[in-house]
Amino acid sequence: MQGRLTASHGAAMARQYIRSRYQQIRLRSFASDEPYFQPFTHSKGWSDIVGTNVLGWHEGRQHKQRFIVVSAHYDHLGKRAGHIFNGADDNASGVAAMLSLAQYIAEHGSQYSIIFVATDAEEKGLYGAKAFVASPPVPLAAIWVNLNLDMLAEGGRRKRLYVTSSKALPALIHLVESAISGAGLCLVKGHRSHRGNVAGRGHINWRQASDHAAFAAKKIPYLFLGVSNHSRHHNQNDNSEKIDQNFLPAPQKPPCHCY
Repeated sequence: MQGRLTASHGAAMARQYIRSRYQQIRLRSFASDEPYFQPFTHSKGWSDIVGTNVLGWHEGRQHKQRFIVVSAHYDHLGKRAGHIFNGADDNASGVAAMLSLAQYIAEHGSQYSIIFVATDAEEKGLYGAKAFVASPPVPLAAIWVNLNLDMLAEGGRRKRLYVTSSKALPALIHLVESAISGAGLCLVKGHRSHRGNVAGRGHINWRQASDHAAFAAKKIPYLFLGVSNHSRHHNQNDNSEKIDQNFLPAPQKPPCHCY
């Protein structure tokens, strides 16, 4: 996919693949002219950023008009200085998890309706998520919560996955605590404040670090799942060969001991 740079041929191949998976899973589409696609344009300086989100949804059994939005950005950095930045963790891992969740929901159902959105242009400034909340396929008031998945595959030496929750919905705190107790992996509440020069990012504000920030700006509560920053972030070594396939355990495995 050539690093999935926004508006590149590789990005087009990636979204065609995501759309094909939506079709296989039999998610519904909001669009009729270009099923599953939500194109957008964002003006930045003297040029425009043109991207395309990929949307599909599943109708809930009970709360048909209440929506959970599951988001994961599919874009990455493309090619630089002759190297392909594949972005296996950032964020092919999140998209893979979202598609797995979509498959599960399609087979088992959900009380709430769920929108699955693969966002574009996250790396350029969360523009796909901003476009989604600016022109949502359902009223913003009908969206109960955003579950954002960004970088799930690099748990580091301590094998940790973090979950950060919005303070806007107190019920999420209890939900997070229940998930931690039965996660089957080292799930930690709240990304830690992180300083360092990994990938030149310095201090990271995790509440603004990914697409959930666009939802929070519209007063929509969120849960953000992701790992901490790591040495392969935003470089050419973020490849599938580097991913620890045992980091995310099978559901029947017992929880690990966080250390």
